[in-house]
Amino acid sequence: MLALIAHEVGHAIANHSLQNIICDPNVLKFFESVGGDLLRNKISKIKDMLNNNLAARLKEVTADRASLLACRNVDYVCSMFEKLPSELMNYDDFYSSHPNNKKRIAMINLFAESQLYADCIERIDCCSVDKTKYKYSEQELQNLIMAIV
Repeated sequence: MLALIAHEVGHAIANHSLQNIICDPNVLKFFESVGGDLLRNKISKIKDMLNNNLAARLKEVTADRASLLACRNVDYVCSMFEKLPSELMNYDDFYSSHPNNKKRIAMINLFAESQLYADCIERIDCCSVDKTKYKYSEQELQNLIMAIV
């Protein structure tokens, strides 16, 4: 239950509702009409991400990380996904707003093994963490996540 609540709190902390308003097609169309070339190029990239729901799936990755930061136990977070209906485990999620649960489990395991996770724990707990146990740099983690999501 803690993992689920932390996931939803993660959405709130990351201002995902506000981002949804900003990324509304009508809002983007307005900014496109009043903006210059640079703004139009940025909006074009946002639209590309929205077309296949990549932005939405990345928001889920962020919220899943909040679950791990709250629980501090990757098995608890993964069990949250494993308890959901089996149809959610390995479906084609390319146009979905949520990654399938098999991918979510893989991505949360990567985060748990990353230096970014160690950095977050240090900041939250105000203590040092032995980062030699964490094998992925922030850039490596980002590359691995983008290859999965």
